[in-house]
Amino acid sequence: MSRYYFHVQNGGLLKDEEGTDLEHADAARIEAAKLLGQLVAERPEDIWLGDAFTITVKDDAGLTMFLLDLAVTTSSAAPPCRLTRR
Repeated sequence: MSRYYFHVQNGGLLKDEEGTDLEHADAARIEAAKLLGQLVAERPEDIWLGDAFTITVKDDAGLTMFLLDLAVTTSSAAPPCRLTRR
């Protein structure tokens, strides 16, 4: 069992100070994907506001295991975004 920390960057940094005990790195990958889905479901407008949206997963030693990035590319043909932060 290893402890993984899921730090969220979305206009600011939300550090995971507690971490989560998981069996292996693949379980951490799945948890990162679930967390990203949950965050997008809760605040879908944030992905359109131009902020970086990254989940950085670190181990107990503080080593970065992987990053999960959400990137949005808007075509020049799209109308301007009028969404605002809640």
